[in-house]
Amino acid sequence: MNRELEFILNVIQKLPIKSLKNLDWYWITGFLELNKISGYFYNRIKNSDIQIPQLAERKLSQIFNYQKEKNRIMSEYIKTINNALIKENINFALLKGSVLCNCNFETDKISKEAIDVYEIIGRNRQKHSFYEEGERVFNDIDILTDSKNITNISEILKSMGFIQGYYNFKEEDMVPLSRREVVSRRMNRGETAPFIIKLNNKTVPFIEVDINFSLDYLPNSDEVLLQHMLNGTSIYISDFLGTVKSLNVDDFFLQLILHQYKESVLYSMVKRNKDVQIYKFLDIYLFIKRNYISLKEIYKIAEKYNILIPLLSVIKDLEELFSNISCELNDSIKSNNVNIAKRIIDFDRGKNYIWTKNLYQRMNKFDKTKYLSEEDND
Repeated sequence: MNRELEFILNVIQKLPIKSLKNLDWYWITGFLELNKISGYFYNRIKNSDIQIPQLAERKLSQIFNYQKEKNRIMSEYIKTINNALIKENINFALLKGSVLCNCNFETDKISKEAIDVYEIIGRNRQKHSFYEEGERVFNDIDILTDSKNITNISEILKSMGFIQGYYNFKEEDMVPLSRREVVSRRMNRGETAPFIIKLNNKTVPFIEVDINFSLDYLPNSDEVLLQHMLNGTSIYISDFLGTVKSLNVDDFFLQLILHQYKESVLYSMVKRNKDVQIYKFLDIYLFIKRNYISLKEIYKIAEKYNILIPLLSVIKDLEELFSNISCELNDSIKSNNVNIAKRIIDFDRGKNYIWTKNLYQRMNKFDKTKYLSEEDND
């Protein structure tokens, strides 16, 4: 691990800083931004005695304030979509950044009839969300549902002006996907083609919504666990949104685990540098560090639903990154060590790969594919 990476991880974990001499701040600011942890890192620096170069501090401050503004704009759409789906009695849960940036995990079990009252009087609203304003950024609004609700949710989004396509940054406009591509993605992936809407806003030029109907990279996988999660959703209170429907705390944590594992084993994600982004590990780390969950209880759920390998694999990687976290699953990780060694899957070419370098040796490299070795099919 290089000194810059060690410095970043120590700041995040509030560990002692050995030395600030001769750190490469061009590398640090770039790494923070690409790993989407600039805001969290800056807030740790701001509330410490650590002195960093003025140029770097100014840049991090700009990113922090940009993330505040972006999240506020996106929150308006989260609120509208959340309320519309609740009104139509659709079984769904908002995921990841949409919830983490707006809610705490102190849950009020309130009835659907009481939701409007809570919106009006703001009863028991939390003063803080999981992340403070500006600490975390998210690029899209993720919705979890089952396949039978996809059409209904799609129609609701289309009625709001969303189309299925992508945003062309050069042309500053939306590009619709063909009907064939939309159907292909739905048939072959665990999520629909993205829904996007263009905004007349330089800070947030468009909003993207992803509908997830699987917990894996394939459609119709882990159906029993998916239904378990959707049948156990909770209502969370938010200063910005009023109420938010999401997974209960244990299931929320498990979904983060499964999402990270999915992206860590797909060759397409490795090529896009999405397999080891620290912000995803930071979400998981904070759940454990703040005692929101018990790993022993999570282990029991994972064992019941046959997802121990994803759980142990991600926790093993987490322990490599964050040294101040004591893991309750060490014995299980050791006994399953062979099974949790990652095989990288390239569906397009029908090939599998294994890593030739460990996590630290590859995570600070932009092109990680050179550290992959093709497995012998024999």
